[in-house]
Amino acid sequence: MKSSLAMLAITVMTAFAAPQFGPRQNDVPECEDGGDAEHLETYSSPMMLLTVSLISSFLLFASAKDVGGAGNLTVAFFTDGQQESCQAKDISKGIILTTSSIPTELTCFNLTDVFSQSNDTGFQEALEPLEDRSSGVNWLLQNRDDFDSKANYSQIRYELLNKTTEDESGEVSAWSLYVYAFSNCQQIVDGDNVNADDFPWFESTCQTEKGGECQVVPYSIKSFSIVSTNKEGECEAWAKQGSAAKVSGRGLPLVSTLATIAALFLVL
Repeated sequence: MKSSLAMLAITVMTAFAAPQFGPRQNDVPECEDGGDAEHLETYSSPMMLLTVSLISSFLLFASAKDVGGAGNLTVAFFTDGQQESCQAKDISKGIILTTSSIPTELTCFNLTDVFSQSNDTGFQEALEPLEDRSSGVNWLLQNRDDFDSKANYSQIRYELLNKTTEDESGEVSAWSLYVYAFSNCQQIVDGDNVNADDFPWFESTCQTEKGGECQVVPYSIKSFSIVSTNKEGECEAWAKQGSAAKVSGRGLPLVSTLATIAALFLVL
């Protein structure tokens, strides 16, 4: 609380101390008939700077107090010994990341990287942007000082809530959330004794109820990723992926098509 108020006070003083800019006669070209004004520059007064700074600081302060809720994705990670907190919806004991950003490109977070740095807010660029290179996620952390790089974070409580006042749990979420056993959002890594069945990755594209859902995985979570959900209809609610014995929903249409082609060959 004290640090947030201090930041707000510094912002106010900075805005007042900003030099005043005013349009000079030679800086403003005359407009001609049929021309456009896209080249005109605008100037901000100290009062405008103060207003914008105050609004920005207030929003940051408010978001730090109200983690989660409608229009946000929130993930909280818990160690093996914190199962009761995860099940009881008590995310205050976990390490928490919240965002309202809906990235168009896959954005990856390594737990060690994000929770070991010194800021509670920041921006994460997309992993390998294909179309929108500006895509990414503005994030807010809580309890990052409690992060233990040697701990086994095998439990996650996640909350996916679109911007609505109604309960739409089970409906398609604005986000797709993926959880991995390996760093850099790798589904599997090369090496001896590495079996995809032992290290499945998980997918969630359904909205949760308020407060989210707690899930336990058979390993220590190393990374997770989020991206916008560009599909309608059915969604995945913590679907286990990466297992050789499991055919995901995305593969079903291909299986059906191959079966149809095989049947035609038999008839012919």
